[in-house]
Amino acid sequence: MMVFRIVFWALFTLISIGVQGQSKKLIRTYGVKSMTETTYKFDKGVEELPYVSFIEKFDKQGDWIERKEFNKDGSIKILEKRGYVQGLLISELKEEGPQKAKEEKPASFNHNTYEYVKGLLVYEKDWSRDSTLISSKDYEYNKFGQKISEVERNSKGEIKKNETFSYDSKGFRNLKLTHNAEGELTEKMVYAYE
Repeated sequence: MMVFRIVFWALFTLISIGVQGQSKKLIRTYGVKSMTETTYKFDKGVEELPYVSFIEKFDKQGDWIERKEFNKDGSIKILEKRGYVQGLLISELKEEGPQKAKEEKPASFNHNTYEYVKGLLVYEKDWSRDSTLISSKDYEYNKFGQKISEVERNSKGEIKKNETFSYDSKGFRNLKLTHNAEGELTEKMVYAYE
């Protein structure tokens, strides 16, 4: 059972990284040194102050070497660093900033199923312990295999959240828009590469 859990989480992590990250080859080809994610939150259609929510730095091979996730107030939420020698990962550091007191959480159960078409994740389902559908996500891609849409639905198939993504002419993600169930814009993330 333990081996199954380890294999499941390893595969889940690899799938998550491959789907969400920019291509190492693309990063290397254009000599990208860093990516900055700026978050714009919306409350009832009114834009709040934007803030830098994430910065990722790359080496010449396109591997990430530093990731910083920020709180709204600009303080560091999570800092991760990696060290490589001849392309091999040799060290990893993850440090979390001060967190608010966490409440105890009850035991949880997580079971997800995934459907792929031509190697691309197109459907994800989250199930309860008694095999009842809790939620699902649909993914759409453009002709280059880049995710352009992610729609999260509840157990009844009603839309909970809709995210759309756009890319620049070189293939880098430059914008992510999040809309709630009512279709209102709740978040805008702008990506900048150096």
